[in-house]
Amino acid sequence: MSGKLLVVDHVAANRTTMKVRLAGAFYDVLQACDLDEARQRLHGDRPDMVLIDSKMPDEDPLRFCRALRASPKTAHLPVLLLSGKDDRGYRIRALKAGADDVLVRPVENGILLPRLRSLMRRNEFNDDAILPKDAVQALGLADAQTEFQARASVLIATQDSQTAMTWQRMISAKAPYEFSAQILDDALRSVTQAPAPDVFVIMPDAAQPDVSLRLIAEIRARSATRHSAVLVVLNGATRDLHGDALDLGAQDVMKNGFDGEEMALRISKLIQHKRLSDRLRDNLKHGLQAAVTDSLTGLFNRRYAMTHLARIAEQAAVKGGRFALMMADLDRFKRVNDQFGHTAGDAVLVGTARRLRAALRPVDLLARIGGEEFLIAMPDVGSKTAQGFAEQMCEIMRDAPVDVPGMNLGIPITMSVGVAMGGNHNLDRSIDALMQSADRALYMAKSSGRDQVAMG
Repeated sequence: MSGKLLVVDHVAANRTTMKVRLAGAFYDVLQACDLDEARQRLHGDRPDMVLIDSKMPDEDPLRFCRALRASPKTAHLPVLLLSGKDDRGYRIRALKAGADDVLVRPVENGILLPRLRSLMRRNEFNDDAILPKDAVQALGLADAQTEFQARASVLIATQDSQTAMTWQRMISAKAPYEFSAQILDDALRSVTQAPAPDVFVIMPDAAQPDVSLRLIAEIRARSATRHSAVLVVLNGATRDLHGDALDLGAQDVMKNGFDGEEMALRISKLIQHKRLSDRLRDNLKHGLQAAVTDSLTGLFNRRYAMTHLARIAEQAAVKGGRFALMMADLDRFKRVNDQFGHTAGDAVLVGTARRLRAALRPVDLLARIGGEEFLIAMPDVGSKTAQGFAEQMCEIMRDAPVDVPGMNLGIPITMSVGVAMGGNHNLDRSIDALMQSADRALYMAKSSGRDQVAMG
């Protein structure tokens, strides 16, 4: 099924007709004869979208829309209203109440189905789809968002500069956004330039409709603009582009030409959803980062290190090369915590991570795998090179004390390193065997006086 839709209409024939049409497009269609039943369906069946007749006798659908938007559980649920006439005043009231759009009956499949598809694409991008709420909380990402938000930007692209500038002037008085204007050809040429606007407002040229459709396709294809919202403004000469614009990636369409108030409402809704999706992508990014990094030092953690180490071993086997695995441990680190406190100990770990990262190559793996223990993997090196790098790391730790911010304190620290070689003539050695070998070498370095390198 393409999704679960709830059709709310007091006329049974209307519900049945809509169900047949939508079932033919592989939607799972639920029905409700009034808004009370709709509430029960929302609670029990959790539909992906709601289609409501604008003339429900039991309750004003606009009041119902406002209630949906006020509830966290349904705030982002797409809602379409189906009206018997094209009434500009009602459309404005519906948008203000939270409806996503008003479609006029009879609605052709060439308009209805693309509109449903566009809203379903948006609906898939919700909290649970990107990062489940329990994962958000577990990863510490559920904190309130910062109140500061950069001013949203809107680019108006029309067939001629005069229209674009006129629209910019008229709409900027109604919406608190940063507006700019371009003709369609210029917008198409500059679509890859940064920074991308939050919203593209596009008015197709009836004489050259392909330019605007190509612009929409390019916006969706380019990484710089992929997440920008697109609002298409049609008029009598371009209304047949309605379905194509939505299926190419436009999120919203105005089919009656320019209307400053309506455009401001639609832009505001698009920006709201874009900011939500931007935040959710950030949550996902931070969540994935938290899963593979050590929160204190910013280095990779053991989970990531083992996976990456396996890849280094596989590449060495394919190329017939060698790689080094090192286990590094700070000497007498417990004394640092006991004498100076855990805050100073944390500062030493952070300082150590920074020094080691600076000493290694970009291709090398550096991870914190224990309290004061670090793992280093160096691909494509021989034993002498590996030993030289390990001795250099010991030297940079030995040469200068680690500064503790806020304490006017420098703590001298040394490090011991055990090195094991993998690949080439040691292909039969597993990762576990290599780590055991590096651990034994580290123990040898510690037992031989610390602050030195031992080869395994």
